[in-house]
Formats: sequence, C-alpha cells, structure tokens
Amino acid sequence: ITVSFHSNSDQRSFNVTQKVSDWNSETLKTSYVAATNEPYQAQQENGKTIYIYKDGSNATWVDGGVWYQIEGQSNLSSDQLIKIANSL
Repeated sequence: ITVSFHSNSDQRSFNVTQKVSDWNSETLKTSYVAATNEPYQAQQENGKTIYIYKDGSNATWVDGGVWYQIEGQSNLSSDQLIKIANSL
C-alpha cells in the first residue's frame, strides 16, 4: 500500500509505503539501509528502530510484520518523520 502526499504550494511530496515483511530491524539495516550507502541514524521509539537516511528526509522501519517507508522530496524534519512513524 502506498499513500502519496503532495504540497499545494510547491513541489514537495512524499510517499508512505507499507509492505508485508518478515524482516526485523537488524535485517532491514543490513539488507536495505546500509545498502543505500547513505549516512543514516537509528532512533528508538515505542519499541521500534526507525532509520532516518538520505539527508534526514526519508525514514524506514519494521513493526509487526510490516515494512514502512517514508520517501520523497518532502523536506520533513527528523522529528516530523518520527511523529509520522509513531502515528502508524
């Protein structure tokens, strides 16, 4: 499932994607996050590890058998990404 968000005033946009996955946080880190060759930070929130990468504008995490991604040209801050992650 992918939900797309677009700004009405400029070119900002981002997608929130959910996929069924058997990955855990460590598998996500080694198989996806580290493979992007982008610097990243890991944030522990509500029992899940949220990886923020690509200049702090994208995030990914796994929770309950679902892989979540927030990606795009959004200019969202790390705090905003974490708030979105915690709301899903």
